[in-house]
Amino acid sequence: MLSGSILISCSFLLVLSCASSSGNETNTGGVKKDSLEKTIVEFNASRACDSTKLPETAFSVQDDSFIAGTLENELTCKHIDNKFKDVQRAYKISKNKFAEGVFDTVVTYKAGCDTVSYLSAKQNCFPLYLSIQSERMALEKGTIKIGLDKAKFAERFKLGKEPGDVIKITELESANELIFIFSNKKLVRIIYNNLYVD
Repeated sequence: MLSGSILISCSFLLVLSCASSSGNETNTGGVKKDSLEKTIVEFNASRACDSTKLPETAFSVQDDSFIAGTLENELTCKHIDNKFKDVQRAYKISKNKFAEGVFDTVVTYKAGCDTVSYLSAKQNCFPLYLSIQSERMALEKGTIKIGLDKAKFAERFKLGKEPGDVIKITELESANELIFIFSNKKLVRIIYNNLYVD
């Protein structure tokens, strides 16, 4: 008898809670419609970002002058600040592993699928990491940018044969690398890694 009245009470509460959803926010499994739509939009936006796992081996090219030119032009802190001037920057204090008692500032910008970090030290300022999937930044005076045809890229670096979809450009010292990811014969992502600083 007691269990029957508990069951009736639970059913009444369930009907009451379903009836109490208001206005044009429909209840969908405990998640409000507006909230669910926002989650779907955020999920779709995150899916649009390339998350290709980099293979152990890539088509590798050594080009010191290209790396040096990129560091001197497109990856200067001033240039990065200019390209991300509409984006809020984040700061993180980092202990300098080469000098006792010295701290540096890591500046990071994030905009959509693009992320750039650089180290701003007392004497120096240099890039640490970059991942670009939009046309916000381009390399080599705008000639290497997202959407570039792979054949033109291969021609620029005299690759000769058909390279794979992941091409890595390094320098002799191997302190800096640029990785270019292609999909459907178009450049979809540019990654820069500073291999000297952790």
